[in-house]
Amino acid sequence: DMVQSPFVDHSGSETVQLLEELPEGELIRLKLVGPDFDNPDQNTQTNIEIKLGPKEGTGEDRLLAAGIDAMEEDGRILFNGFAWNFPDKDLKARLDREFDTFAENPVVIEEVITRAQRMPKELFYIPGLLLLGLVVWLQRGRARKLKPAAA
Repeated sequence: DMVQSPFVDHSGSETVQLLEELPEGELIRLKLVGPDFDNPDQNTQTNIEIKLGPKEGTGEDRLLAAGIDAMEEDGRILFNGFAWNFPDKDLKARLDREFDTFAENPVVIEEVITRAQRMPKELFYIPGLLLLGLVVWLQRGRARKLKPAAA
């Protein structure tokens, strides 16, 4: 994680185009930002993880198939709530208590977070193996120079 980030952040305005390109079954995270249910003057934010369905239709259609009711307006993706087919009922209830979806300021999908294509973790073994090989080579050279003492 120190060399390459495990995730890539995409702005919310890229959501529809991004969802059209992602493969079926991809796990994505949506960063929701909107008015707090208890205090509408303050914004709250949370991340939710969804699994994309079949690669059919527009990005909005794929969101709806995953249980997210959203629409594009003025270059933003507005979160209208959950569709009837959203699988996680506990998350749905928690977010209904957390966000005020009927306030003047809408709940917005601010970022879409996807998994990054990363180099294999096994590449980090190479420097250690090279160091081990160097130590073995130096020790064998040292052993050849030493002659066993006669008893």
